[in-house]
Amino acid sequence: MSAIPKYRKVSREIFLEYLDSIEGKAEFLDGEIYDMSGGTPSHSLIANNLGALFFNKLNGTACRAYNSDLTIEIPFDGAIVYPDASVVCGEIVSPPDRPDITTNPVLIVEVLSASSWRYDRGGKLRKYMRIPSLKEYMIVEQVIPQVDVWSRMEDGDWKFSTYQDLDEIVALPGLGIELAMQDIYRAVLFEAE
Repeated sequence: MSAIPKYRKVSREIFLEYLDSIEGKAEFLDGEIYDMSGGTPSHSLIANNLGALFFNKLNGTACRAYNSDLTIEIPFDGAIVYPDASVVCGEIVSPPDRPDITTNPVLIVEVLSASSWRYDRGGKLRKYMRIPSLKEYMIVEQVIPQVDVWSRMEDGDWKFSTYQDLDEIVALPGLGIELAMQDIYRAVLFEAE
């Protein structure tokens, strides 16, 4: 996501008209439109690795993994986003006017980039935590091996876990699955520090 909004303070309807008129993607946050750019090879590889892992781990369940093409609207404030990966369990719930958008992810994944890391760890984190269906939010670094997970507990509180060693196993208790850090970062080349 670029750091500067394309338009300031527009309505949801104007944003959706804009989104339908472009070939790329744009996000709608706090009334502002942000055109999205492509990612680095590492970003793309990590997102692809995660998609394959989710597909395999969720096979035979009512949950389905989606790539960055799934549009998610955050019900409480109308933000519209394209996370790098997401999981929906059961039927997709959509706003009445947009069957191509979902409002009920149980997992959202953001692979950090230089232009988005502050917002992914701040404003988006707070927005995502207000999605009633969300059980987990996962942030994946691309320049170092680090995965941060916020998991919603049964009492509604959020538990934070961080993983920084390639030998660790990332727990996603809301989905009942685990992911090996080595598999998340398979074939990713980290620059020497």
